[in-house]
Amino acid sequence: MKVLIGTTNPSKVKRFEELLAGYDIEFYTLKDIGVTTEPEESGNTPIENSIIKAKFYGQYFDRVICNDSGLYFDELPLDDPRQPGLNIRTPNGGKRLDDEEMITYYANLVHELGGKVLAYYMDGVAVYNQGEVFSFIEDSEATRLSAFYMVDKPSDKRHPGWPIDSISLNRSTMTYFVDAGNHKYDNKDSNFVEESAKEENIILGEYRARTIAFLKQALGINRELISKTEGFLRETFDNSEFLNTHPSDKEYRLQHSYRVANIGKKIAQAEGFDVTETIIACLLHDISYCETFVDFEKDWKNHGRSAARIVRPFLESLGLAPERINDICYGIAIHVDDEADFEWERTPFAETVGDADNIDRFDVYRVYEHLQYCKFSEMSFVEKQEKVDSMLLRLHELKDMKLGTKTAQDIWLERIAYYIGFYEKLRDQLANSTRIV
Repeated sequence: MKVLIGTTNPSKVKRFEELLAGYDIEFYTLKDIGVTTEPEESGNTPIENSIIKAKFYGQYFDRVICNDSGLYFDELPLDDPRQPGLNIRTPNGGKRLDDEEMITYYANLVHELGGKVLAYYMDGVAVYNQGEVFSFIEDSEATRLSAFYMVDKPSDKRHPGWPIDSISLNRSTMTYFVDAGNHKYDNKDSNFVEESAKEENIILGEYRARTIAFLKQALGINRELISKTEGFLRETFDNSEFLNTHPSDKEYRLQHSYRVANIGKKIAQAEGFDVTETIIACLLHDISYCETFVDFEKDWKNHGRSAARIVRPFLESLGLAPERINDICYGIAIHVDDEADFEWERTPFAETVGDADNIDRFDVYRVYEHLQYCKFSEMSFVEKQEKVDSMLLRLHELKDMKLGTKTAQDIWLERIAYYIGFYEKLRDQLANSTRIV
């Protein structure tokens, strides 16, 4: 996939390259394609300007990422003419400042305001994708917790394209944004610094994750990953000697994998998991059925761990982060008997694979399948009654089974209630078949 980053700012280019590192993307800049014209940024917010730029550069490239930021000082009213806002490089509508001029201008402004101010960015991102435009802006919680100090004493170090970093301090660690060391501008209680930094890192980590999720969705990376996964699953099944000699098993296993993936998708959407990664994990959870089970009981019990082993190289080829690969593989490995052959955290995401698999065992179609499998129609009348009674007993026991998330639990109880209702009606119908009740 080829993507244009609509900027000449090297730091912005680096930011998006890092956010999408590992994915099969070839990045281009305006300089690479020889575009020197710029749109008139007439928007009133960062997101409006990002959209204007994305649409403009969309005439040159099929897929474009654009970003715009607004800088704001807590010490100034929003309508104060000294408020940087969207005009960070052109304060007060004046000439465009270069990096050093910006450092000088803002250091002087901060000095006028007392030598230190609390500042924050509002950051908007827009993606143009073959005629469609998508946009994203951070929420207010992330914005406020990512606020920082600006001071009137610049660091000697520079970040090309981000000059304000030379006068900006992390408010928890009190280090310059451009510094990697422990230079302090001020002193704070160490416990406060540690706890506030921890909270900030959590919020910013969540914001980063949301930004990546937006970019993947807007650029179509998610669709591409799912498409590749479907192709890998079908190709593996098509190349399976066992499944090719058992076509009904192949058809069932493929259909089951899609049903589990759709259940997993529903859980992921409600619980806030990465939907694409959940679909991938669920699609691949039974891929080890491509192998011949020699000792069926043993091989069936191990088929989750075998599936995780099979899919790991494929997941690595998708460019997923190592921790996400481990989470997916762990969910696949434990979905049969709750055991994996490698150490990893048992997350609600990982449990979703097994939950979705279990839920699929109790859908409408499985009622028919089960009755057909046990040859219910060929049973004697008494055998049918015994079968229905045993099913109801088992179903009432299954009501108490605990799943990994509230969403999965709710779907599970709904499915079990449907089954209980069906078999209660079947029990009543059988009772009505031999006497007047």
